[in-house]
Amino acid sequence: MYRSLFICSIQEPELPDIILPDIPPTFSIIEKGTQRSNLKLVSSDGYEYTKKMSKGDFTYWRCIKRSKGSNCPATVSQKGENFKRNPKPHIHPADKGALKKVLVHKEVKQTALQDIHKPAGRIVDDAMLRHIEPEDHQLPNQNNLKRTANRVREELRPDEPTSLFFELDTDYLQCDNFLIEDIRVDDQRHLVFSTPGQLQLLKYAKKWFCDGTFQIMKDSFTQLWSIHACIKKGDSLKQVLLVFVLMSRKKTKDYKPVSFIIVFFV
Repeated sequence: MYRSLFICSIQEPELPDIILPDIPPTFSIIEKGTQRSNLKLVSSDGYEYTKKMSKGDFTYWRCIKRSKGSNCPATVSQKGENFKRNPKPHIHPADKGALKKVLVHKEVKQTALQDIHKPAGRIVDDAMLRHIEPEDHQLPNQNNLKRTANRVREELRPDEPTSLFFELDTDYLQCDNFLIEDIRVDDQRHLVFSTPGQLQLLKYAKKWFCDGTFQIMKDSFTQLWSIHACIKKGDSLKQVLLVFVLMSRKKTKDYKPVSFIIVFFV
């Protein structure tokens, strides 16, 4: 028995003869966009440039990819508000997330300097939420951003004290109401910290719990002595820290004036 074989030819549809236009990139100048807080130029197609020279309204930008073994030759000329990419091409792939990375990095640095007590992790999270979309790829490295936040703060921090006889910089700490007493006993020093709200909670607490921490202390102080109390809200009961005392010595004659001051303020 023979079977007939029919072959149907399916013709592929013709592709439209359309050539997409070559859209030139746009450029954004970011103030304080570099590690040293200088100007940075970012193109919409994912390349970054730093300023090489400027004269009048003319600025010459060069690609940031520079190393000992290989420098990217790509440059951009700017005259007024007009940008022109010069003939030599980039020798590396573009980073489509370049502009957002620069904006996140800039915001992290600025926030770290403006709010010195805000945790670096929160600063990074807030900046990422503000600039990064769920569909974005090539995201900034969050660990590097946290290190950046802590590094820029180092320049503002007072020098580490080398003895007990240092001046407490309350302006830097922004804690006018937090330091309640600076106690001297012989040649020793004890700093008592608490807020008005914490002292109010301590006043009405039925029991106080005291604790000492020693491992984390610097050379001048021997312990962080703390007072806790249980706070009840609704059906929830939680123990919270209410007083902190940096102590350089832990003898009975040190605890007496510290305890007296705490009771006095409560």
